Amino acid sequence: MKLLLDYIRHYVRLSQNEETVLTTSFKTKRYSKGNILINEGEVCEKLFFILKGTCRTAHDHPLKEVTTWIYPEGYFLTAWSSFIMGSPSLEMIQVLEDDSEVAFITKPTLNQLYEEHRTIERFGRLLAEEQLALMDDYSRGYSLMSAKEKYETLLSFFPDVIQRVNLGYVASMLGITQETLSRIRRQD
Repeated sequence: MKLLLDYIRHYVRLSQNEETVLTTSFKTKRYSKGNILINEGEVCEKLFFILKGTCRTAHDHPLKEVTTWIYPEGYFLTAWSSFIMGSPSLEMIQVLEDDSEVAFITKPTLNQLYEEHRTIERFGRLLAEEQLALMDDYSRGYSLMSAKEKYETLLSFFPDVIQRVNLGYVASMLGITQETLSRIRRQD
């Protein structure tokens, strides 16, 4: 849980009581490669934090499954629109590495913490604002990037992604073929 608390401390100063409340409110679970945290079409009631391993978000497309993002340890993830709006998820979340460890908190528990702890509520707002800004940047600029620029952006976020994750998922997320990804990697 140190990784989780360090992440939160990056945004807000926590009291000892708030640290205790958070560590007892988040549950942890180990997962194997391929386990699904949330299926497309389910309402997502959990906010996840990756303590160890990697996960991806993906959705079904008529022609193939599309990976939308890959997350390494040390990051929060959820099916954001489903979690916030209570609607069916448009994506699934899948574990990509064996012996992954994920912390999670349910939405009702998180809402209770928001009501009882102003600092935790502030963290939740800052996290939501950051996610919104990242999604906005992604939707505006990512589609205009070349395949090489997309690859370099991914590496700046997750430098060892190529050693840890199926290249088909990486290519899908970048919106390119595996052959194009191999060509880009050979050029580096």
